[in-house]
Amino acid sequence: MEFFTTDLHGVTLIDPPVGERRRILRSTQEETDSEYPEVFLTTGDGTVLGYGSSGMLFQEEAGEIIRVAPGVDPELAEQAWNFLIEGDLASLEALPWQLVD
Repeated sequence: MEFFTTDLHGVTLIDPPVGERRRILRSTQEETDSEYPEVFLTTGDGTVLGYGSSGMLFQEEAGEIIRVAPGVDPELAEQAWNFLIEGDLASLEALPWQLVD
């Protein structure tokens, strides 16, 4: 599946390898003075999974957050990104999501 990432500085990478995705996710814990403390993975079909410095994993649709998973470490966020990239939607759905009203 085609995808791209956006890091804390707004830099977009197309189909970055796993090591680069891991670096992007971990930067949320290391670069705490960033103006925008979230990073994003966006697929070709427009699905967006974001991850923030607070440990919040979230999914967006049409620019609105539709569900969140609080208390997520960078390793679980990486798994979620990998599930989406690999099209493993059942595993992605199994994460501890909470719907946003």
